[in-house]
Amino acid sequence: MKATAPEDVRAEPEGGARLLELGDEHFVDAPDGARLFVRAFGAPTGYPAVVCIPGLTRTGRDFTGLATDLAQDRLVLAVDLRGRGRSDHDPTKRSYRLESYAEDVRSILDHFGLENAALIGTSLGGLTAMWLGAAHPDRVASIVLNDIGPEIQPEGAARIAAYAGRLAPVRSWDDAVAQTRLVSEAATPGLSDDEWLAVARQRYREEPDGTVVIDHDPGVVGGPGETADPWDVFERLAGIPLLVLRGATSDVLAAATVRTMRMRRPDLVSVEIPDRGHAPTLDEPTARLAIRRFLDQERRGPT
Repeated sequence: MKATAPEDVRAEPEGGARLLELGDEHFVDAPDGARLFVRAFGAPTGYPAVVCIPGLTRTGRDFTGLATDLAQDRLVLAVDLRGRGRSDHDPTKRSYRLESYAEDVRSILDHFGLENAALIGTSLGGLTAMWLGAAHPDRVASIVLNDIGPEIQPEGAARIAAYAGRLAPVRSWDDAVAQTRLVSEAATPGLSDDEWLAVARQRYREEPDGTVVIDHDPGVVGGPGETADPWDVFERLAGIPLLVLRGATSDVLAAATVRTMRMRRPDLVSVEIPDRGHAPTLDEPTARLAIRRFLDQERRGPT
């Protein structure tokens, strides 16, 4: 099923690949019948397609800038995981787990006829990418882990648990911006007022009556626990090229964890993003350049 595309169509680049400011809109059926919302940027080329997977309480809108950039020469899909954005919510909360998210991404690959894709995952999205790569390595061309690894620092986990799913309702976009800055300014200092409004619009939505609400099901926090050992999952990614981006001041991904990852995978590429905590926005020049170089090394024939 395909929803109506937005009106703000950008000029077509050479070669005819059509780019949209917000992407073509698609709904994909998950194995259990849940509808998943996906924005598609660009068109298939000789590069592997890219699937962008957001963090715990975030949506695919986080990747609009990156997707628009990468879509100049490849297909890019930005996903709303179930319980977020325009994807279906699970009233039972039982499917809010990595195994379900990984299978959802596999369904998206199937829907678009992709044998495999490069995965870019922020925080929970990176863990989802790891779970999919471990379970179905043939479907994953490469993985970019944005400020996440097999081990999460307890101080970062505690900080996130203190606000995720617990934020007070907001009444206006000014309130949404203030709440966004309270949660994230320490991790992403130096943004302008306009940039903070743009970030707030990635995390909140406006209802038809003008009400501003947070754009995820609070139930996505604290879902069923995972039983697999994350380091075992990481070991099963052998053969899949990996790039790890770490915010220099991250309280979630420790520098020591990245060093251990590199010891276990000497071919792993790691880049530290200055002046960023958890997690880099991927609009930083250092992050954007690292992703572009990494993906360009993985050029293959069309799938």
